[in-house]
Amino acid sequence: MLAAVLTTVNLAVTGCGSSHPRTEVLRGTNPLLSDVYLRITGPGGAVYYIAQRFRGGGAFKGFRFQKSAGSEGVFLPPRVRERKLCASTHVIQTYDAPQLQKWRGRTLAISIYGQKTSRIFCSVLTGNLYLGAS
Repeated sequence: MLAAVLTTVNLAVTGCGSSHPRTEVLRGTNPLLSDVYLRITGPGGAVYYIAQRFRGGGAFKGFRFQKSAGSEGVFLPPRVRERKLCASTHVIQTYDAPQLQKWRGRTLAISIYGQKTSRIFCSVLTGNLYLGAS
């Protein structure tokens, strides 16, 4: 039993600091944001850090997909995946947050999906997103 717990903890910690590519999808939590989805892709630990920045304010939470036949490669619900509002890629630099320095030179990509009226949320895709929390 102890071995199983230690293995689980080890995998969780390894996943958070991972350099392996990872994609995480977040969905807005309140009615105003319920149609807004964020897709973050990049090195595992960097994706985790950026996702935590979005989750920190409580406006977004993780989103999991239900597996169904023929759903391979689908990363957003059918009603949303065709509505990409904006996207941004960022190469991690020396001036970015200390928590991202392990992946300096690697690329993070963020896409925002939702209704056209949600386009205002694209304004978060600035260089400030990658700086350390103040």
